Amino acid sequence: MIGACRRAIDRYRWFFVAEGVLGNLLFFVGSLLFLRPATQQVGVWMFIAGSGLMLVSSAAAALAQRR
Repeated sequence: MIGACRRAIDRYRWFFVAEGVLGNLLFFVGSLLFLRPATQQVGVWMFIAGSGLMLVSSAAAALAQRR
């Protein structure tokens, strides 16, 4: 199973890079929205979604490095 994951990561590396960038963008915008009470709920969900995407991207990078 690890080999299949590594092949997928190698083949679709651009996807994991784009996912990491999107995660960082959501994390950043969500952090800014967290500053105003009117936009806090949207900010929290963007913060959570961005954190999740960054976690997946980091896990993929860690698997790709483990050779």
